[in-house]
Amino acid sequence: MVYTCGESTSKLMLALDALLIDEEVDESLSSSIVTYAYHIFNLEKASEWSIDLFRKVMRSVEALESGPRMIMYLAEKVLCALEGDEESGRAVAEILGIGEPQPSRELLYYTLLALVNKAISRGGEEVAVAPTAPQLAVEAQAP
Repeated sequence: MVYTCGESTSKLMLALDALLIDEEVDESLSSSIVTYAYHIFNLEKASEWSIDLFRKVMRSVEALESGPRMIMYLAEKVLCALEGDEESGRAVAEILGIGEPQPSRELLYYTLLALVNKAISRGGEEVAVAPTAPQLAVEAQAP
């Protein structure tokens, strides 16, 4: 996959992709993703942490489609917004239905946490974007 933002975003997106694709991936990868993002985007300097905002973001993300495309699309927008892309920030706010024209860094980080949680909770679900030829053949033979 090719991502449109910086190297940090590409690394995080590849890690998130691995989390979605391989159910055997150790959950420590999820911790690494959120810790790396926290440090790489200097979120320790953020000052508006709020449990109410976190809950609001979690509800918004939980209401979204849980397919891998949506998770990856929104994650890329979040990470690009953390890198400073205002258009991506507006897209995140629109997707989440949050009334802020430009979401705060805290909101973006909470969204990343919620997306990682959503990726983990997918568990053993089918993650293939399109059915493979063998899958189509089996489905065609089904009564």
